[in-house]
Amino acid sequence: MPYLNSLTNSAVYYPYMMSYHLGGGTSDCEFSVINGIEPLLNYPAIKLTTYNAPNSFISRLTAAAYEVNAFHGNIARYYNRDMSFFKYGIHEYYDIAKMGLKDVGWGAPDSQVFDFALERSREAKKPFLSYIITMSSHIPYTNVSHYYNNNAYDGIPEEMVRNYYNSMSYVDKAMEDFIKSVREEYDNAYIFIFGDHRSKVDSSNIFKQASVKIDDKLYEFVPLFIITPDGMKYREEKMAASFLDVGITILNASGIKYSIKSFGTDLLKPGGGNESKIPYRGLQWDRRELFGKISEALGR
Repeated sequence: MPYLNSLTNSAVYYPYMMSYHLGGGTSDCEFSVINGIEPLLNYPAIKLTTYNAPNSFISRLTAAAYEVNAFHGNIARYYNRDMSFFKYGIHEYYDIAKMGLKDVGWGAPDSQVFDFALERSREAKKPFLSYIITMSSHIPYTNVSHYYNNNAYDGIPEEMVRNYYNSMSYVDKAMEDFIKSVREEYDNAYIFIFGDHRSKVDSSNIFKQASVKIDDKLYEFVPLFIITPDGMKYREEKMAASFLDVGITILNASGIKYSIKSFGTDLLKPGGGNESKIPYRGLQWDRRELFGKISEALGR
């Protein structure tokens, strides 16, 4: 992944952002990022029909005249996103059908979703936020083989590891092309890039996933990249981030006035004195301690 690897030195980079990946699986990412709270342990919180998302950071943006659209190469009703996204304040949700794209393997290829989102952004009123969920890198990492192959990985014996590398190679290029276009057209754009949960790929010889078990609780981590208009460069080497930080960081970057309840901290102000704890299943974690735990587990 040469492009994303380059961002570790040319953007804001948090190698360990804790993922809330519990009762709702993948959908817990959207629920916790948007609402700034932990998801439920045994049920997909995104499916709660009576939850009206009073803490959604997106609702704060829309109240300040932002247009917010979501894009996903899957069907709209998956995890009830077609209902929950509107409760969270999203104006329009473009799924595979609404974008007019075709299923290739499972879902639409990321590059096609990126192209549609970029075209739609040109029609959006300003300011706006585009929330894009990718599909090509989804486990079991076989989707990309329908439209892309990098033979550099053909010699990897483990099938899932080989498919994972091939998928991420495609995603890396698709993301590079998209972000280049965004930055050319919107020189004041902030771009946040993060995963939803660990890869579930583990090979002692080639690849080790970012997770650690502490007292029978599994902690998963994903990387976070933030590209800023002023080209800020920062690599966090002491503290973990969490999904709960994303909304606060975006709201502060927007410059709007807002009020919200959150355990999050502004990740664009590292060392700013706000070292809030990271909550997880009844515990409150020091960010430095959590960073040390995952670093040790990965042998770094």
